[in-house]
Amino acid sequence: MTLDRIKVHEDIKEDYLAELKQRIENDKELYRPILVANNDFVVLDGHHRYHACKALGCKRITCILVDYQRDDIIVNAWSPLITDSAEVDAVFDVLENHGFDIEQLDSEEKMHELVDSREAAIGLIKKDSPLEFYCAKHVPKDGAQKKTFSEAMKPIIGDLRERHKLPVLKYLDTADKAKQLILDNEASLLIKVPVISKEKILNRANLEEKYPPKTTKHTLPEIQDYHVTIERLRQVNPAEDTELSEEQRLADEQHTLEHEREEFKPSIEWWYEEA
Repeated sequence: MTLDRIKVHEDIKEDYLAELKQRIENDKELYRPILVANNDFVVLDGHHRYHACKALGCKRITCILVDYQRDDIIVNAWSPLITDSAEVDAVFDVLENHGFDIEQLDSEEKMHELVDSREAAIGLIKKDSPLEFYCAKHVPKDGAQKKTFSEAMKPIIGDLRERHKLPVLKYLDTADKAKQLILDNEASLLIKVPVISKEKILNRANLEEKYPPKTTKHTLPEIQDYHVTIERLRQVNPAEDTELSEEQRLADEQHTLEHEREEFKPSIEWWYEEA
């Protein structure tokens, strides 16, 4: 599919993008397709691969189209962690400087309740004995719009990036794993963010302002590796794809058949042609 047809809903981690771009450039190939919603062409998995290919001058990218409304495609949230105890106070300061009120809570359950109901923008679990629970709320004044988790996370990420402290911000795939690192004294602060609905994700892809990096974590069908050279992806249409041998064409057909036999039945899309 051509890159200009694809939409993204999240910003990316610049440090990881640079690393991934270099790796793909060295390998001279992309070996894993991105996953894309079949009706809206929104990236579900592969934002960094998309941006890396774009930076490498690719016109196309291999992708698997899936029905985003399937019940077995589930949206969850990543769990950001601050690993350096010296940065915890800085996070609280950044939130307060951007108009958020920090409230200490008496239980973890209350923190989850406030964030999930959107009454609070984000929750915070601070390493202590016992653990301490907070939430960051924004109370709009003079008719201003209430700030969301996105307006809370972006200043935190921006402050860490400005001070070159991004390695202290880690992302775990479950809140339980993240909390365990707090309990094991391997991290100092866990940030609880809300789970975003599929509808909001699709809507955000059409807006200029994207979600912060690693906002959404999708439970998705397994993606099979499929090796395609960067030179092929730099060509804009099938007529230019002189590199594609008969052997590769057969491999393409076999790869598509293998995917079609799987339960979610995606399709490999190499080109997009206007109807």
